Amino acid sequence: MAITTSRWLPLLSLLLSVPALAVDWLVKPSQRLRVSYTDNALRAPPGQAQADFITEIAPAIALIGTGPRLRVDLDYSWHKLLSGQRGNSDNHALHAAADAELAKDWFFIDANASVSRQNLSPFGPQLIDALPDTNNTGTVRTTGISPYLRHRLRGLATAELRYTRNTFNSGGELQSVHSDELQLQLSGEPHSMGWGWNASHNVRRTQDSKLAPVRMQRSSLGLRYTLSRKWATTASGGMEKEGYIARSGKAPEGRFWSLGGVWTPSPRTSLAFSTGKRFFGNTYSVDATFLQRHTNWQLNYSEDITTMPMQFARLGERDAGQLLDQLWRGMFPNARERRLRIIAFLRYANSLGPEQGAIHYFSHSYFLQSS
Repeated sequence: MAITTSRWLPLLSLLLSVPALAVDWLVKPSQRLRVSYTDNALRAPPGQAQADFITEIAPAIALIGTGPRLRVDLDYSWHKLLSGQRGNSDNHALHAAADAELAKDWFFIDANASVSRQNLSPFGPQLIDALPDTNNTGTVRTTGISPYLRHRLRGLATAELRYTRNTFNSGGELQSVHSDELQLQLSGEPHSMGWGWNASHNVRRTQDSKLAPVRMQRSSLGLRYTLSRKWATTASGGMEKEGYIARSGKAPEGRFWSLGGVWTPSPRTSLAFSTGKRFFGNTYSVDATFLQRHTNWQLNYSEDITTMPMQFARLGERDAGQLLDQLWRGMFPNARERRLRIIAFLRYANSLGPEQGAIHYFSHSYFLQSS
């Protein structure tokens, strides 16, 4: 399998056009060689098992670029499996992200890409560390690019206009999805009386290779009032149209609202909570953080409509990397050393079984997720 790079050359050229002298680059290659023994290489029923030695060759490279206007984080590895019973196979793993400030205080861009192995169905043979792929395994490729304009309107608000293009492809004709989203967001300047506000409007069009195009639209307005140095209240409301056809035969739409509060007793401790209502029923959310020198406690709960491609775009190494970064700051104060250790940890964890546990396998459905 080859990784096509031609589509990324214009993007890389754009990101690297940021003054290179201001960026500190770190390249870290590595190599892993492992020999494993299994008493059932073909995962056959009892009485038909065959033993085998499996050799894994896995070169990898990590690239970290840090600067005032450009950040690059890339981890790529190639895995070659040599097996006498099943035959040889190879696969690629890629996790890359970059963000750049192309025009100071005005024009920015975010980009990401990933390549990983995933299970196609929960009912077939599952991915197992050091065993070659089965016919229930697919290679998933995701890409995302998001240029945006952001500027502070002094005395009024900070305005952001963002365009996002996401693609998801599982190879062959199994599933291919791309989406285009345009979002306008305003964050009001804090008022001397304790009031704050925000407003947003976004439109997203999703094209699934197996379904008709879906257009989603959402508008919202939020308010915040500071009661004291530790407490604040929040309220939000708006309209939404999901666009997909539900079991009722209609596209879900309607008004939504929420009420909540924020408690911040110290810079290292915060609790935000809310309750509200959307077209599918009552909603609840909690976001709590408690930071100590050697521990980091977090509690999050939210409810939203999502799809399997959205999960691949939102979940995975990014959230895990952010959590480990906060957790290991006390042990590894140097940011680059900490990032290299996080990359090595996640690379090893993925070799034990990619992040299929957080994914609802391959599906074209829209579903309510509580997480």
